Parts: sequence; C-alpha cells; structure tokens
Amino acid sequence: LNLGESIAIIGHGSKPGTLKQGSTFLCTSDHSGILEYRPSELVITVRAGTPLSELNETLALHGQMLASDPPMFGKRGTVGGAIATGFSGPGRPWYGTLRDSLLGVEVINGLAQSLRFGGKVIKNVAGFDISRLFAGSWGTLGVILSASFKLAPLPELTATAMTDCSDIDAFQLLGEYRRKYTTLTGTCHFDGRLFMRFAGAASAVRKEVQELDGAEVDDSFSWAHLRDHDMQFFKDTAPLWRLSVDKGKFFENVDDCETVSEWYGNLVWVKTQTDVPPVLVGDNGYVSAFRNTERLHKPVTKYAARLRKAFDPQGILNAHIVV
Repeated sequence: LNLGESIAIIGHGSKPGTLKQGSTFLCTSDHSGILEYRPSELVITVRAGTPLSELNETLALHGQMLASDPPMFGKRGTVGGAIATGFSGPGRPWYGTLRDSLLGVEVINGLAQSLRFGGKVIKNVAGFDISRLFAGSWGTLGVILSASFKLAPLPELTATAMTDCSDIDAFQLLGEYRRKYTTLTGTCHFDGRLFMRFAGAASAVRKEVQELDGAEVDDSFSWAHLRDHDMQFFKDTAPLWRLSVDKGKFFENVDDCETVSEWYGNLVWVKTQTDVPPVLVGDNGYVSAFRNTERLHKPVTKYAARLRKAFDPQGILNAHIVV
C-alpha cells in the first residue's frame, strides 16, 4: 500500500457496492473459523471471514440460528460482510437486526490498532455499546476480525400461507397482524400474491394458518430465495432500488414498476428501466440504490463524520463508500 492509497475490504465480494476498481484489496475470507460456541448459553464467537453458510449449518445442528438471518447473495457471504453491510433477512421486524444480535467485535482501525468492544456474554454492561457501531458501517470504521453473537432457538414448526390479493389489500391485512400477538415471522407480496410465514410452537402455527381466510399452505415458496435474491424478479440486470417505507405507510406504485415487498410492506424492492429512482409519495421514507446504478449520496451526519475521523483519521478504509 502506497502513501495516500485506500484499502477496499472484502470477504466474498457478494454485497453490492463493496468492489472498487483500482483499489488495493484486503480480503478477509481466509480468516475464518468458529472460535468459541456455547450452545447452552446461546452465544457464539466467529472470525470475520467465516462463511455464513458454514455458520448456519453449525447452528442448525444444535437447533439454533442467527435470528436476523443475513442474506447470502449468490449463496456466498461472510460474517464480516454481514456485519459491515448490516443487511437483514425477511424476519427482520420480528427477530431484530444483526446489530441487535451483536455482542462484541474485535477490529483493526485505520491506525493499525487492535481494538475490542463489547463482550462474549448476553448480560454485558461494560462501558459504551460501541460494537454495534460497526453494523452497517460498510468497513469504514475498521477491519472486522471476529464477532460474538447471541443466538435464537429454531422454531418447532414453520409454515407458509399464500393468498391472492392486491398490494393495497395485502397492506390492510398485514396491518391487522401488527396489532395482535401472532407467530407471523415473514411477509412477501409480489405478482398479486401475498406469502406469510408463520413460525413457532406447532399448535399455534397450525391454528393461525387454518384461521387465515382464503389462504392455502404453500410449501414451494422459499424464504431463502427471497433473502438471497435468488427469485426470478432479481435475476435480470435492471436497476434495483431499495425503498424503506415508514411504519404504517403504503407505497403507492405511481410509475407501475415491478415490485417485491417485505416487512409488512415497509421494505419494497423496485425495478426500473432507467437510472431514475422511484418516487415515494408524501416523503414517507427514503430510497437507496442497490444494483446497477449509482449510489444516492446523502449528506453525512456530523456524528458519523466524527466517528469515521476517530477510527480512521487518514480515511484509508473503504474510502469509496459513502454511509
């Protein structure tokens, strides 16, 4: 690395926006492996380069899971990449984000200092919760070496119900589920169909599916395909946008674009034919570029700028990324 050059940190390079031509790459994929796993305490510590697929397989053997279920685009992805991007799967409103599961991290900052934040136990009150700053930081605060997570037990039964309905009918139906206790853990609406995932105690799941009027059990729908963008909707090269819609607000598709919505309708994927972003009527959320178009540059808050300056004064870590 020459003076003034920046470092692009990558794992498997599966996440949009992580690759930059002409950068000096620091690949973490060889820095992998489980350091400590205590199934009885629902905690695990792993190196950043550990493949998510390998981690999920190990946890499943013990009837456990990483609740936020981070996506594995192209069936790839590492633990460090999942933390750095902060992406969560279809169960995010019910299981929480990856940030919520993060107990502690070990990192190297822009000054080549090895730092540890947080801990390896769920009940940890040692100082400020700095470890969670790294979730969604896109590698701009430091190179993640390892991380500790709290885990969740796998549900006894998971079932998917499907019903034909418009986007507005789906929004109204899901609005009813917001207001009651339920085993609902995932929603997806596309092509005039609403898919609902129920997970938990077997008796409760069966009861809810049976009580859903006009719905039928659909074992063919894959939530992993939705999570990893393996559905046909995501497989072309059209510009893809990620819309975060405010809670309780409905995305009105005024441009008649192709869409897939998740999270009660609060997360909407939109495909457009041009690089012009879709319109959120009434300023009820925000739009971010996800694929095949320039990232929308938003003003960096003074606090984010201060954090970045503190951890990486020379700005050499993922300098091409704006967060």
